[in-house]
Amino acid sequence: MTHHSHTKSAIDNLKTNLRNFLQPGDIHHACRINHYRWRQRILGPVETIWMFALQILHGNTACTHAARLVPGVHATDTAYCQARTRLPITVLRTLAHYVTRRLIRSCD
Repeated sequence: MTHHSHTKSAIDNLKTNLRNFLQPGDIHHACRINHYRWRQRILGPVETIWMFALQILHGNTACTHAARLVPGVHATDTAYCQARTRLPITVLRTLAHYVTRRLIRSCD
């Protein structure tokens, strides 16, 4: 298998099984250790981060598309963009480490 096909396989796996790699408990833990507090809304950190991850995995698709990528979550593209701007980069970095470790283990 080539490097390109490993990468495509990992991306397809993430798109299909994002919740297995980026679990709500992980997101809440990353928020806590990075001192991020939020008001619970339709788009809390879990939903917003799932949308953001899927937006990137779908080739950095438009916010209008990203707002419809998480089944069961109904939000406007404006609400999604506003929620995304509230996410601290430190939370996203922490989650990137979690996901990378899980992906590496899943490819072995």
